[in-house]
Amino acid sequence: MSDVRGGTYRSEVGALAVLRRYEELLAAWPVPAQHTRVPTREGETFVVTCGPAGAPPLVLLHGSGAYAAWFDDVLDGLGVGRFSAVGVSLGGWLALDHAIRRPGRAERLALLCPSGVGRQRVLPLLAALPLLALGERGRRRAMRMAVGPAPDADPAIGAYTLLIHRSFRPRGGRVPVFTDEALRGLTARLLPEAGHVLPGQTTEIMEFLEARRG
Repeated sequence: MSDVRGGTYRSEVGALAVLRRYEELLAAWPVPAQHTRVPTREGETFVVTCGPAGAPPLVLLHGSGAYAAWFDDVLDGLGVGRFSAVGVSLGGWLALDHAIRRPGRAERLALLCPSGVGRQRVLPLLAALPLLALGERGRRRAMRMAVGPAPDADPAIGAYTLLIHRSFRPRGGRVPVFTDEALRGLTARLLPEAGHVLPGQTTEIMEFLEARRG
């Protein structure tokens, strides 16, 4: 497997375990969906599409991603012009980076704990690292330290996240931080007591995306 040889996964066993669980989660998708593979300059991208054909495009971006040129290729390959996006963590960074580089293409962004905004907290991550050597319980505790409590999170998703952390080699290095000038004009809702995972935001996000402009 090229992903294993290239260093994306720690082992072929881990890569197969992640892929198998991913396929199980796709099979449990709650609404009818299509699976599409879009060619881009960075390689093939797997996309899950669902919802009414004539509905306004809404792009969901999970954590970890690439840069604006790749995202342009994906949108163009799907025939998407203007769109709204919901992004979490590095997915939020990607959506924000694309909006800054391609002004006017993104209509609205709902960003959950986007990377690259404000100072980066390194100490909690360093404190969590020794726990990774303590087995499954240590990994769970390290995750809580890194992302904060998530009482409403789906247990299946939490277990899948732990599987990924056991098998996947995460992105190294610091995430580029957006300058004040680049962020000028943006508005945000702050949740000061929340951790990196923000469950239970569906209603607020949908109200924001569906609100009419004045």
